[in-house]
Amino acid sequence: MAKAPLSCRTDRELATSRGGRLAAKSRIGGSSTMHPALKRLVDANEELQRAERALDAAQERRRQAARELAQIEDREERTQAALHAYSEFGKGLSLALAEAVTGLPGRHGQSAFLVLAGRMKYQPKGRQIPNILSEREPVTGWRKPDEFESEVVRTHIAHGQDYWIDEGLGWQRLMTPLTPAQAADYLIDPTAAVAESLSLTREAFIEYLSTGGSVRCQGHNKDGTRCKSRVAGRTGQLKADVWKIAVERGGYCRRHGGDPEYDPRRLRAPHAHSARG
Repeated sequence: MAKAPLSCRTDRELATSRGGRLAAKSRIGGSSTMHPALKRLVDANEELQRAERALDAAQERRRQAARELAQIEDREERTQAALHAYSEFGKGLSLALAEAVTGLPGRHGQSAFLVLAGRMKYQPKGRQIPNILSEREPVTGWRKPDEFESEVVRTHIAHGQDYWIDEGLGWQRLMTPLTPAQAADYLIDPTAAVAESLSLTREAFIEYLSTGGSVRCQGHNKDGTRCKSRVAGRTGQLKADVWKIAVERGGYCRRHGGDPEYDPRRLRAPHAHSARG
């Protein structure tokens, strides 16, 4: 028998219908009559919800505690504390730890902190780096890493990651990766480590820095001394890999018959990483 439309049903029929649904709901959800299996599921769900609320509160307390590392006045001690926390239990804490260490909110602080933690490449673009090609100071090698950079290098070594040299020379930008083994050498003898990364000898690397990436003429003056001019053509401020090829090839300045159209940049460079223009 078809049910009458809702608008045509009597109050008694509506009451009976609602009562049946309520009774059914009571039979399913009432704690006194609930099936034990369903009761266990309901209890477990309520327990989970309580645990999630407690976890959210604990995580917020944890983030606040991480931000409070900023109260450590000594910068080195504060940095080491944050790095320890990040390595031991740092999941979800990088933003808070970064803010404590760098004083910078958001992604800018996080990027700087992740460099310290060895999760990103070190980019010293904004730092005050002395010009190693200064004419006032003879070039004897690559500068030694400062305390901050040394800490970054050690962190990369600990994580088994390459450490990138990325530094402006005034006439060229030198970029090259150091393997963990080379990075360890870099802390002791930075000149040898960077030279090895560029596939240059120590002496060749110092010459590269001293000449500003230029190739010296092979000719000799009348008094027998070697010409101090550079090879004719575009042979100045070269990338290290191109410079190496150009030096091995040699050449002469214009006065000694060099080709003014010579361009070693057209030569095929065998190394993927070097100083970049």
